[in-house]
Amino acid sequence: MHSWYHIRIERCATEGGWKRFNEMVEADKRFTPRHIALLSQSFHVSPEAMCRQLERIELLPSGTFESLKERGFNRDFVRGLIGDPAPRAPRIPLSPRLAQLASSAHRRGLLTEGQLASMLLLDRVEVREILDIFDGGAIDEIQIPVS
Repeated sequence: MHSWYHIRIERCATEGGWKRFNEMVEADKRFTPRHIALLSQSFHVSPEAMCRQLERIELLPSGTFESLKERGFNRDFVRGLIGDPAPRAPRIPLSPRLAQLASSAHRRGLLTEGQLASMLLLDRVEVREILDIFDGGAIDEIQIPVS
């Protein structure tokens, strides 16, 4: 008998995990550790479980999780990646996925801060806070090769 956790992990492969993975790669033109965090959140599993599942179904190369772990990919790091309200972290008024899409559109020059503010019904300060959190830093420079 499988636990609820194992059933959720299996759903990643059978109920569109690969589809969401492909949507993220297509939307962003790259795949980063932030995407693993977002996928894990949407399937309610740990980032490690999500990464290992993506490895198992051959969407990511084997050993990806170990490589990320060596570079500092851990629970606190993931909280920062998706804007999870940790102590003293700014409150994100959007879902992490929507914030990621907005950040991606801004980074690619498709939308300005003003356009994002208007579309998301936020002021520019809130948009800048979201962009600061989701526009990267060193971890978003790590591109994970996809199979």
